[in-house]
Amino acid sequence: MIRELDILRRELMNVRNTTAMRKDFYNYQNDLNKITQSFITDVKKQAEKKKMNKVTLLAIIHE
Repeated sequence: MIRELDILRRELMNVRNTTAMRKDFYNYQNDLNKITQSFITDVKKQAEKKKMNKVTLLAIIHE
C-alpha cells in the first residue's frame, strides 16, 4: 500500500510540474512574441527615417 501511494504521489508531482512547465513556456512564448514585435516596429521606424529599401531592411533583420 505504501509503495502504491508513493507511486501515485510521484505521478501527481509530475503532472503538477508538467502543468507549471507548460505555463512557464506559454509565458516565455508571449514575452518572445512581444520582443519580436517591438524589434520589428523599431526596425521599420529606423527604415522610414533613413528611407531604406527592402533589401537593406532584410539585411538588418538577417543579422
